[in-house]
Amino acid sequence: MRPLTFITTVDVDAESVWLQAGERGMAASPSVASQGAFGPRVGLQRLLDVLAARGVLATFFVPGWVAEHWPRQIEGIQAAGHEIGLHGYLHEDPSTFVSIDEEEMILVRGREAVARLTGIEPLGYRPPGYVYTQNTVALLARHGFSYGSAMHDDDAAYIHSGEFGQVAEIPVLWHLTDDLYGWGQDVRLTPSQVEEHWSTELLELSRYNDRIFVPTVHPEQIGHPGRLAMFDRILALATEQGVQFRRCVDVASDLLAQRSEA
Repeated sequence: MRPLTFITTVDVDAESVWLQAGERGMAASPSVASQGAFGPRVGLQRLLDVLAARGVLATFFVPGWVAEHWPRQIEGIQAAGHEIGLHGYLHEDPSTFVSIDEEEMILVRGREAVARLTGIEPLGYRPPGYVYTQNTVALLARHGFSYGSAMHDDDAAYIHSGEFGQVAEIPVLWHLTDDLYGWGQDVRLTPSQVEEHWSTELLELSRYNDRIFVPTVHPEQIGHPGRLAMFDRILALATEQGVQFRRCVDVASDLLAQRSEA
């Protein structure tokens, strides 16, 4: 029986979520957008320190705009040995794309921005909001991505196969995101409640063979001290349970290699 694989995924949104809202209402306010700036300004380094102390490598999904505007922070992620994946250009909502050409343009623009900074083209893609269109997987294959991370139909990694080729999938679950804390003034659950969600899922999922546990955190969310302490306790619990800590790209590469050998 294979032990549980724990994949820490981090969406480095910075201000992009708020800027994407454009001029609608409060979105234009610099004080509102500053909620996102807390991530790269403060929360990111705190999270990197916790991961380093635990010896955990993670996957950080970065919008192209964030790579352009917070380069030192993204370089710090790369220097620590973490994977950098793609998260759109300006956190665009894929459900609003009007054509495959628009989706492809944004995918390429974001990837080029990340590659210019890091010197490496990202192999993984997580769409904002975990939203694929009908064209996303084919576009990922066309542009040489190894995997995507958006589906909710399994708690094990698997492969999309079709005329477009093969692309691995690292599934996600909404109850394993720090969105449970809420956004802005909409503060919902406490750290202890989120910890109960995650620790229960971790312990019970460990009973099943060859599963993956994929929390999604955001530096502007998890980087606050009480929440970060909670996440550190989850990492400690996972270590006690003998999980394998891995990056998305490692799981995807192994899965695609196994399929090619079969």
